[in-house]
Order: sequence, then structure tokens, then C-alpha cells
Amino acid sequence: MLFYEGVLYEFTDGSYQEYGVDAEAEGRTPGEIDVNNAVFFESGAISINEDDVELQMMKGVNMPINANGADIFGYEAFGELILLERSMKSADSGTEIGDHLDVLDQQLDRVLSAEANIGARQNRIMMTENRMDQQLITATRIMSDNEDVDFAEAIIQLVSHESILNASLSAGARIMQPSLIDFLR
Repeated sequence: MLFYEGVLYEFTDGSYQEYGVDAEAEGRTPGEIDVNNAVFFESGAISINEDDVELQMMKGVNMPINANGADIFGYEAFGELILLERSMKSADSGTEIGDHLDVLDQQLDRVLSAEANIGARQNRIMMTENRMDQQLITATRIMSDNEDVDFAEAIIQLVSHESILNASLSAGARIMQPSLIDFLR
């Protein structure tokens, strides 16, 4: 990997091609390189996990909750830091230092943008959690309204049914008078 003049190049097929760009379509190469302004990295020198960590919001709905490291940090950020270090060690003018600091400010903006993105996701997760809590409370209340006993109404119905039972037993006893055989049994 080669970081030169703000562009990242990858050594493939015997030459440097711009990283992430189709080499056949673009065919851009760094040309002649000023070694003092170039940073060389071994392949895999910076290991960045680009996998999403997802949270299942509900069945079938997943949300990534992390930031992609390649979008925030990469060869470019570390290349600029190395070039800034070189500029600070040399007795050159401060304009180079200022240029590197401007690029690092842009990198910082990328970090802040990623933080804002994660914060927005966190707010969405919290709002979803609050909405689900409210739905649970509402569902519990509705189930309670449907299934719970109204004690006053239940006692009134019990007394009413008991009175009807006693009246029907009393009427039945008057209709069927006991006979002598009933007394002997």
C-alpha cells in the first residue's frame, strides 16, 4: 500500500493502482514518487473490521449498531499522521504542517459524523424500546379489562342465581308432596 498526495494506492500486477478503483477502467498511477511525501504500508498493516454488529429490533428487523472502521480510520488517516510527524521533525516551513492538520481536521469530521450516526441509531433504538414498553402496558391493560372479574357484579349475580335456585327448589318441593313411602325410606 502507498499513501501519496492524499490518495491510497495498492501494488498489484507489478504497478501501483489507485486503491478501490477499477485498475482497468481508471488506470491511474502515482507516476514519479517523492519518497519524502510518500508513506508505504505493508499489506494488512492496518487491520480494520468492516463487519456490522446488528441488533434485532423485532422479528425480521435488524439494525447495525456499530460504525464501519474503514469509513472512519484507514490508511489515509495514519498516512497523514506519519506525514505530519515527518513535517514536524524537519525544519521545513509550517505550511506543510498546516496542510496536514487540515486533512486531520477532515478526518476528525468523519469521526464526528460517525458518532452522530451512532447517536441517531441509539435514539431510534431507545424510541423503539419505549414504544414497545408502552405497547406492553396497553396490551396488559386490555387483557386485564377483558379477563379480570368485577367483584361487585360477580357477587350480585351469585346472590341472584342463589335466590333463583332456592325459589325453584322451594317450588319443586311444593309441587311434589312427600308420600308415605318417602317417609319410610
